[in-house]
Amino acid sequence: MADVSLQFVGRPGVSYSLRPKHRHQVGRDLFAMIDVIDDNPSARWLSVCFYEDMITDPEGRGECIPGGLAGADGYCFDMNEYDDDLIGYLIARLREAASAAAT
Repeated sequence: MADVSLQFVGRPGVSYSLRPKHRHQVGRDLFAMIDVIDDNPSARWLSVCFYEDMITDPEGRGECIPGGLAGADGYCFDMNEYDDDLIGYLIARLREAASAAAT
């Protein structure tokens, strides 16, 4: 993903976030939010969210978040422990969102 940049946003005690944006993206500041949720340091977890209109969720793994991503509808995928299968699924969604952001 050579045309993708990452912005880091740290909010200690809340979350640490990577926000990817495609170089050709217009109208939005990101195409995903990749957050380590830090409200309980002994039980951190990963949340990866996308705009609803930028991905598909063929396996129905995401949670629909009405108005939850910069005021727009989105899908979030949460990971509480390492899961190879979910990581592969999220990488496919990231590629899909990056492609949608480029057009």
